Amino acid sequence: MRFFFITAVFFFLSFPAYSQGRFFPGFVVLNSNDTLAGEIEHNDWSINPTTISFRNKELKKYNISDLKAFTITDRAQYTRFFVSYQLSAEDLEDATETFQGPEIKKDVWLKLLYKAKISLYKLETEKRQFFFVESEKEGIKELVCRVRVVNGELQKDEQYKNLLARYGIELNKAEAVQRELESSDYNEDDLVKIFNLLGSGNASYSIPQKKKPEIDIRGGIAISSFATSGEILNDGSGAYSVYAADFKSSVGFVGGAGFTFFSQKKEGRIQSRFGLNIASLFLNGENSTGTGAFQHEKYYGTLIVLGPEVSLQWILSNKKQPAIILGPYVGYNIVIVNNFSSTFENPGVSIVKDKFPPSDGGHVVAGLRFSMTSSRGVLSLQGYHCTNIFNSGKTSLTANGVALTYGIIFKRK
Repeated sequence: MRFFFITAVFFFLSFPAYSQGRFFPGFVVLNSNDTLAGEIEHNDWSINPTTISFRNKELKKYNISDLKAFTITDRAQYTRFFVSYQLSAEDLEDATETFQGPEIKKDVWLKLLYKAKISLYKLETEKRQFFFVESEKEGIKELVCRVRVVNGELQKDEQYKNLLARYGIELNKAEAVQRELESSDYNEDDLVKIFNLLGSGNASYSIPQKKKPEIDIRGGIAISSFATSGEILNDGSGAYSVYAADFKSSVGFVGGAGFTFFSQKKEGRIQSRFGLNIASLFLNGENSTGTGAFQHEKYYGTLIVLGPEVSLQWILSNKKQPAIILGPYVGYNIVIVNNFSSTFENPGVSIVKDKFPPSDGGHVVAGLRFSMTSSRGVLSLQGYHCTNIFNSGKTSLTANGVALTYGIIFKRK
């Protein structure tokens, strides 16, 4: 239980609350084109900021009119533009009978999502999000997507798709872009994919994409060795000395399914997995070290266990594929199938007991998992320790082992 406590504490400490902004390295570009390096307070803005706090030798606040641009290293880039857009509706809740809304013309800091010959920017307001495209020929312009309700029917005006399709034709990417547009929505992830097609992946900047939760299903084999301890257990019919028995190492099945969640604060390099595991333990033991009657004791059978698992994992490699992942895990297994039996034999006495010593309780399993993941699969090698498999109170059987599994990853689109 000490291992479980330490792991749990470490798990929660790895995901602190970020309710307040923190300062991160970055730089600002003044109207004079001078660049100042320092630290910028980043508040994970839900709407585009109109002021920022910059710290160099002293703390200073800048408004939109003060800066051409600013960058928070490895986190965000903002550039000032004079934009024109309409406060139109994006969903049914705000829709009216017309597409048009009040026209807004002003300077804003747009968040850079993709930088190439054709670049993508984002403006998040209190009402909705707007996306803008910048090209050498046309400058900055809104990617128009809006809705209205006519006679109770929701109608969409997706002009942005026509504009992006035109860019696809001009860049000889028409078929690929059109195919992506047919299954895309007006959101950051889908638009970045389209702009990546338009730029042939040759962007000077592309915002790190938030990793979405993944589902995996795994299966493999485990090799377990066993250790015994305790004292003689007398059930009234005979004496059993499991603690003196020699259990052979065995091979069993291990598998399960799990959800993996990625920390957005560390560019997805820290991840947590919550899973449900199933495994088999084959037990074959004989008392070959005792004397007298104890030499006639044998233990044989299979346990199937099922239980939850939680793990904390770190991505160690800088390469996207394959990702090298390492981290501890802890779980609690409950026996769901028990065909284990014990045989006590003496001259004139033969006693066979099913499910004895009792093992229908639960036990903690803890270990360390090393994984290599690709876009579709995960190969894992793990070492583990199982606490007392029996729950007789007097005799103990623990297990140590290694398991090799392969899993299929299902990603949310």
